[in-house]
Amino acid sequence: MAQKMNITDLPIDILLSIFPYLEATEFLALCSTARTLHDFRLDPTFWRTLTRKTFRLPNQPLLQADGARWQWLYKRLLTQTRVYTWGDNNSHALGHSTQLAAHLETPAQVERRLRASKTGKSGWPSEMEGTRTVGVVADLQCGGWSTTLLNSIGQLYAVGLLDGMHARRITQPSLRRLSFPLGYPPTDRGRYEPTTAIREYSCGRTHVLGLSDSGKIWQWNDNGEPAKHIKFLHTDILENSHTGGHGTITRVVAGWDRATAYVSGTGIVYWDPENDPEENSEATDGLLIDAIVVPGTGYQRRKGERLTSGEGSDRIGEVRKYIVLEGYIVFITDLNKAFAARPNFPDNGIHQVIELTTLGDSLHNRKSELQDLQGSFRNFAVFSSTGEVFTADCQFIETFWENALSNEAVHSFPRPAQIPALQHTNVTSVAFGDYHYHALYSNGQVSSFGTEPQSCGALGLGDRAEGGMFRGVRYRQHLYGDGSLVPQAYRDGHRIWFEPEKRDFLRHMTFRSHEPEARQRLRLAFQDEQVNGELSEWFEQEGRGWDDFKDLKDAEDSGLGAYFVLSIAAAGWHSGALVLVDEERAQKVRDKYLFKPSLLPEASGDETNDSEEQTSVVGRTIRWIYQMGRSFLGLDTQSVQHGVGPRAGHTFQESPKDPEYIWRDQPFPRIKLSTGDEMPGTVPLSQWRYGVPDFTALPAE
Repeated sequence: MAQKMNITDLPIDILLSIFPYLEATEFLALCSTARTLHDFRLDPTFWRTLTRKTFRLPNQPLLQADGARWQWLYKRLLTQTRVYTWGDNNSHALGHSTQLAAHLETPAQVERRLRASKTGKSGWPSEMEGTRTVGVVADLQCGGWSTTLLNSIGQLYAVGLLDGMHARRITQPSLRRLSFPLGYPPTDRGRYEPTTAIREYSCGRTHVLGLSDSGKIWQWNDNGEPAKHIKFLHTDILENSHTGGHGTITRVVAGWDRATAYVSGTGIVYWDPENDPEENSEATDGLLIDAIVVPGTGYQRRKGERLTSGEGSDRIGEVRKYIVLEGYIVFITDLNKAFAARPNFPDNGIHQVIELTTLGDSLHNRKSELQDLQGSFRNFAVFSSTGEVFTADCQFIETFWENALSNEAVHSFPRPAQIPALQHTNVTSVAFGDYHYHALYSNGQVSSFGTEPQSCGALGLGDRAEGGMFRGVRYRQHLYGDGSLVPQAYRDGHRIWFEPEKRDFLRHMTFRSHEPEARQRLRLAFQDEQVNGELSEWFEQEGRGWDDFKDLKDAEDSGLGAYFVLSIAAAGWHSGALVLVDEERAQKVRDKYLFKPSLLPEASGDETNDSEEQTSVVGRTIRWIYQMGRSFLGLDTQSVQHGVGPRAGHTFQESPKDPEYIWRDQPFPRIKLSTGDEMPGTVPLSQWRYGVPDFTALPAE
C-alpha cells in the first residue's frame, strides 16, 4: 500500500507552482490548514499575480513588491477605485458636467465645481462622473483632448475628443465605451471575448491603441467610431499564442505623431496613425499597414548569455522599455544604455539609432541599472534601480542627433536634470503633460511640477481664484496668465490634495487674506517670490499633517491614509489619477475638523439670528445682481480680480451652506521668514507642524 503524502511534505518550489492556480479564498483557506503553510499567506508572487490578473493592472516595475501591500491592494481594488481629473476642460476631457456627482461634496462645493466646469478649467481634483457604473477601473491615461479608462474585464471607455485636430469630430462630454467593428463581439461581464478584451492600451495625442488578450492590435481615432484592426504588410504576427515566441506582440505605445508596437523577434515597429477619415468607414474592419522597423531593437538575449556589448544589435542590447515622443522613439536596454531613433516617413525608414551616452554615464552606483523609462510629447524620465530619476527633453536628444550628423566631433554633451524632489524618494512614475508633470510616490501621494498654461489648473494645486498662490503657484499679472511653481516646490514636492475639506480650508484662508489685518502679508507674498515660497511651505506642512491623529493611526492597518493614488496620467493641459478611497476613514478625518454642537457658541438671542439672516439675504441679493450684470455684459460670472486675487465679499464670502469647521476663526498665517524678519500683522506667529524648513539652498527648476 502506497504511503500517503501530506501537502506539507511537498517541496517549496512545488507549492509555489500550485499557488497561481488558486483563487484568493482558496489560497487563504489552504494557508489556514497548517502552521507551515500559514507563512505563505502573504506570498508576494501570489498576490501580485492574482491582483494583476484579476484587475488587469499595468506592469509597474518600481511598485513595492511585499506581499502585504499586494494583498491590501487586492482587497481595496474591489470597492474603492475612484477616478479624479483636473486641468483644462474645454474638450470635456475631465468628464465633469453639470450633474451633481461627488457625494462627499456639500451643495456649496458642488456649486463651485459646476461653475468651474462651465469656464472650462478646474484646479482641484474632482471625481469623474459615471465611473462607478463601469466596474473596477484598472488604469487611466490621458490623450491630447481626452481621458480613457480600462476596467478589470478589458473594456475601454473614453471621454472628450480623441482627435482635436479634426473640427468635424464631436466631443463626448460623458464616458462612452469604445466599440469594435461588426463581426467582433465585445467582451462583457457575461461573455468573455479574447479578441476584444483589452489587456493593455496606450493613449497618443490623437489616437488610442489597444492590445487584446488574443494579441490583436486595435486603433481608435474617433471615440464615436469603431476601432480598426491593425495588420502589418511585411511583419509576421503571431496571434492567439499563450506561450509567446517570435511574432508575439508584447506592447503597444501611442505617441505624439506615431503609433508603435513591439513585436518579439522583430523589434519596435511604427506607423502613421493618421488615416483618411473616409477610409476609416464601417465598410472595412482593418488597416493593412506597411510598418517600419527600428533597426537593432529586435535582439533577444539568450538565457545565461553574458551582458556584453558586441556589434550590431548586440551593441544595443535587449530593449527593456521604450516611449514615443514628438519626432523621436527613445528606448533603454539591458546594457544600461539609452538610445533614440528618429522616425522619418518621407524617407520611409530610420537610417540611424544614436546612443544618449550621458544617461547611462549619470549612474553614480556601479550596481545601478536603468530600470524604467516614461515620457510623452517633448519630455521624459529615466529611472535607476537605486532611486535616481533623470529628466530630459527633445532638445537634449537633438544635441546628440546634430553631433551624429555633423562632421565635427562634439566633446561635451548635455547631462539630464536631477530634480531633488524626485531623488531617492520612492518615485514610481512620472506623467508628463505639455508643460506640467506629476510624480507618483510609493506611499500613494502625488506632487506637481512645471507650468500650467493660462491658469488652467493643470498642476492640481488649486485655482487662481481659490488660493493657488498659497500652494506655490505664481501667476502672471493678466487674468489668463501662466502659472509657474516657486523654487521650493522642486526641493520636496508640493502634493495634490484630494480631501474636499482641504479645499474649504484654503478658501477660508484666501478669504481671511483680504481682511485689513492680513492685507500687508498678502501683498508681500504676491510681490516677493521668496516670501511666497516660504508661505507655501507652511501650507504644505498643514496638508502633510492633515490626518496626523493618534487614534486614527492606531486604527489604520496599512498606514497609507484615506486617499491612495494607484496611477497618475497627464497629457495636453489636463491630468487624472486613479485613487483608492477609504470613505470611512476619509469621513473620520473630516469629522476631526468639524465643529461639534457642544463647541458652538450659544446665540445671544433672536435679534442676533435675525440680523445674521438679514445680512446673508442682503449679501446673496447683492451677489446675484453682480453676477447677472456680468452675465448681461457677456463676462465670466466668476468674480476674479486682476493682480493679487479676488475681492473679499465676492467669490470668497463665507456661505451659510458651508459646514462649520474648527478653523473658522483662524487668521491668515503670519510666519517668521528665513531673513529673520516677521511678516507684518498683529496676530501671533503661526506655528510650523514639523519645524521651520531649511530655505538656504533652493534648487533651480
